[in-house]
Amino acid sequence: MSVVAAVVHYADREATSACLASLAAGTVVPETVVVIDNQGDVDQDVEAGWRASFASTADTTLEVLRPGTNLGYAGAGAEGAQRALAAGADWFWLVNNDVVVQRTCLAELLDAGGSHPRAGLLTPLIVESAGGIWFAGGTVHWRTLAVHHQTQAPASDAPAPTGLVTGCAVLARAAMMRECGLPDASLFMYFEDVEWMWRQARGGWSALLVPRAVVRHDVERCGRRRVFSPAAVYYMTRNRLVLGRRLGHRWASAIEALSWAVRQTAKGPRVKMTRRLALATLAGVADGLRGRTGPMAPGLQRRLT
Repeated sequence: MSVVAAVVHYADREATSACLASLAAGTVVPETVVVIDNQGDVDQDVEAGWRASFASTADTTLEVLRPGTNLGYAGAGAEGAQRALAAGADWFWLVNNDVVVQRTCLAELLDAGGSHPRAGLLTPLIVESAGGIWFAGGTVHWRTLAVHHQTQAPASDAPAPTGLVTGCAVLARAAMMRECGLPDASLFMYFEDVEWMWRQARGGWSALLVPRAVVRHDVERCGRRRVFSPAAVYYMTRNRLVLGRRLGHRWASAIEALSWAVRQTAKGPRVKMTRRLALATLAGVADGLRGRTGPMAPGLQRRLT
């Protein structure tokens, strides 16, 4: 079974280096690894260091794609998925650059996929760098688009159906992508995984949690509370509304989006940050109700940073 992996690089070259080193150290290594440089800061020296990680895996090709603009996580995922299909791969593995994968992770995902031929999206167990489980499957309330992560250890280490996957390190079957399509690049980032789940479910495919496949993921917290940047609040608010419109639940999703965003604003540690979070909320609601997609307006981006 051939695999093309895409690692979405942004902001942290050291994190990307650690991610690539973990992929190269796997018991199964993708035939092709594509690094999509959304940051635009990968020079030849950095690329050479990344290639050195795969020096002992002669059968793996490392490609660095420099699109010249930030495609967003969703756009980068769509680009990587298209390359996987064009290469005739059986699987596409989308990996965030702040992820470190366990050595047997890909092997376990592929084994589960082989045993469950109608599983279109497979997710590993995701643990936090600081300890604890961040994601062990989850659910989506399709009327409000409220999402819930299961953070307790699964009762069994056998693959099990899940109502939610995250784009953090998701393995997608090529046959499912040919039938149901690629990640929606227009969403830019956040909720593209939920939207993909929805489309594959409509096509009769299932999603699996594979507990024996493990990745470590950096999660930003303030104390014990998960915190989000103003940009994340904007995109998560907007995209929940955009997806709600598609599903015919515009107002139910709008109420949930506003409630969630207000809770995130209340976590703002400083007055200045609280104001940015409030602006992100209002802009996300306004753009979501208008159905705006793609990257946020440059003027708004400047005000949120």
